Amino acid sequence: MTMLEDSSIQKGAQPRMIDCHNHILADIDDGAVDMGMSLAMAKVSVDCGVSDVVVTPHHGNGAFENFAQTVRQEMQNLQMELIKHKLPLRLHLGSELHLTAEMNGQIERGEVLTYANKGKAALIELPKSHLPAGIEALLGRCLDQGVTPLIAHPERNSELARQPEKFVEWVEWGCRGQLTALSVSGYFGEKIQAACDYWITNKAAHVVASDAHRPKGRSPNLLKAYHYVADHYGTEIASVLFYTNPQHLITGQPLITLPTVSNRRANLLHREGTKSNQQQKAKQPSLFARLFGKQ
Repeated sequence: MTMLEDSSIQKGAQPRMIDCHNHILADIDDGAVDMGMSLAMAKVSVDCGVSDVVVTPHHGNGAFENFAQTVRQEMQNLQMELIKHKLPLRLHLGSELHLTAEMNGQIERGEVLTYANKGKAALIELPKSHLPAGIEALLGRCLDQGVTPLIAHPERNSELARQPEKFVEWVEWGCRGQLTALSVSGYFGEKIQAACDYWITNKAAHVVASDAHRPKGRSPNLLKAYHYVADHYGTEIASVLFYTNPQHLITGQPLITLPTVSNRRANLLHREGTKSNQQQKAKQPSLFARLFGKQ
């Protein structure tokens, strides 16, 4: 970021942002229920400074199956409506893939969508309550395919939130992390916000996105989260999380690792538990370590 860009943001200009996790497509999953709601969500995005949205409907989570052709058609329908209503928002292909044994094969056959259909990165959703058996092997298969797993909202997985250092380990082996804007800004509570802070300060966060489902509540508005990150970590890091890395997802480039920052906010998460967890980890190498032959 140049000095001019940095000063313009501080003077109140809208920051540039791209939203790479958004359930804006109408009547396809648990997001927008109709085209009117899709357009309302688009207007919120435009008003807060978002130029591009990756559409990421759920797939394979037991409730919704959204294969590539369906997503492609619904995105085209919405893009036409955006043009008709003069809403300057560009849409890009994507999906939120639930981590299943079938996922790797579906990606390889092109049945489901990676980011912008580039075959370089995929948004992957974990269960909220636990980490299923074999999860690291499935993520390892994804990496072997040359597809970077971008883990959707890891702060919402109860095990990763309790053991944030475990997700840092996943990032060391090649996974990447997408935090939800409402989590970062504190909407979901201090513990979840603290997990986000932990991963930002430990370079395990790569993208912040809305995960929007409605025009209000679970909204596409990213501004509060952007300003939280800018205030606590600086505009350079905010720009990477909200613009540069989302843009790299669209163009198929590798994601940037956050620069080192001084921790301007006290780490609230697991001050006592982290040490014992790290000792246990030192005794028993992870499955990723065993798979890749590193300890």
